[in-house]
Amino acid sequence: KRLDAALVREKHRGTELLVAFVYLVEEHLRRTSVPDYHWPISMQDSPKTVPPSVKHTLRREPGSKVTLDVEVDAERLSRAADAAFQRHVQRAKIPGFRPGKAPRGMYERAYGKEHLWEDAADDLMDQTYREIVEAEGIEPIDRPEAKLTQLKEGEPLRYTATVVVRPEVALGDYSAHGATVEA
Repeated sequence: KRLDAALVREKHRGTELLVAFVYLVEEHLRRTSVPDYHWPISMQDSPKTVPPSVKHTLRREPGSKVTLDVEVDAERLSRAADAAFQRHVQRAKIPGFRPGKAPRGMYERAYGKEHLWEDAADDLMDQTYREIVEAEGIEPIDRPEAKLTQLKEGEPLRYTATVVVRPEVALGDYSAHGATVEA
């Protein structure tokens, strides 16, 4: 195992050495069977968190459904709109400007700005939904039904997403029926 750590260091020259060292220590502790020793946070099972720019509430509803009420900061929405503008301006044909070189004001006068905010909202809804599902440990079975509830420039983005999840099953007492297994 020490040879593996050395090979990782020579090959990658970076953070992989630390990861390899942690794995070596974990394996050593497992082999020496130190009683009641637990890593507080395993590197592979590190908890996922939602960025502070996203606030959400989760409601479990009958029929194995989960509803997420999500609010995304106005600053993150603005950055997403800027990214949408950069994508759209590459294909825009505005007299006097080469493709991709028009200022945003000229682009918005020619094409409007509503579609930029809608594209930004679509992108953010997809990103934040995935972040929340991963952080909360939700196992969706189907695509979510998302409904945009607020989209205004300078204000937070708000939406609601409802998704069907794997149902929770509670097993009863299987030994209560009285059957026995003969060997």
